Amino acid sequence: MAERPSTLLSDQVFEAIKREIIECRLEPETLVAESTLAARFGVSKGPVREALKRLAQMGLVRSLPRVGYIVSSVNVGDFDEIFTMRITLEPMAARLAASRLAQDELDALEELALVPRRMKSEPLAVRGSVLTRANDEFHRKIALASGNGRLARGICGLLDEVQRLVYLLAYDPALDSLTDQHKGLVDLLRTRDATACFENMRGQLEVDYEVMRALALGSERARTLALQAP
Repeated sequence: MAERPSTLLSDQVFEAIKREIIECRLEPETLVAESTLAARFGVSKGPVREALKRLAQMGLVRSLPRVGYIVSSVNVGDFDEIFTMRITLEPMAARLAASRLAQDELDALEELALVPRRMKSEPLAVRGSVLTRANDEFHRKIALASGNGRLARGICGLLDEVQRLVYLLAYDPALDSLTDQHKGLVDLLRTRDATACFENMRGQLEVDYEVMRALALGSERARTLALQAP
């Protein structure tokens, strides 16, 4: 990674380390040292230090005095907090987006919503990676279309954490039906019915929460819940 102005370089290092944490290439409880990361990315310690401070503010790493940083673990309490916030915030974004989405944006959302149907015959490892990214992009687009910058930033931060949860779960087939719900929401967004979009998003997220929580706890109930998804 070539040297760039410090702010831009710090941003690049931040995004690179964040992606490694989200995709579990840096696993929970892994010790990360400034010197090791600086050598890996071919930069000085300064940009790495700034990136790690930002990641600590997000809760993805925590500081160990005189040692370095350690990748934060995820427990059921974290999971509950993330989804409580998503169920509160994302229906608001869907309500606001209903009147703002342009035709080409709705078409782009529909393309993402149809990805699960096109991936059904693919091997689980391939399907899981593609569907995780499509799900993330789908929810981000709706958040950004809300027109409320603070709301969108809050949701996008939560989506980073959700991606990490999915990678930690190693993608289970029970998650397939969750992304398959998106087409119904796109159909509602096309009607501009803000209240219906709010309720649909909330309902989808409540099912997502139950299924993923059951998977996190190692419960077979996740598969039953997934089959009941609208």
